Amino acid sequence: MTPSSQKSQKGVGIQDLAEYLDDRQRAARKELNQLQPR
Repeated sequence: MTPSSQKSQKGVGIQDLAEYLDDRQRAARKELNQLQPR
């Protein structure tokens, strides 16, 4: 395996992680909005 292919695999992992964190952030904000009285 060449270093460049390792980098691209790592990049995909980072993209997946970023998408996961974005989803968790959206869910947390939605939950917070439900818990806070208006």
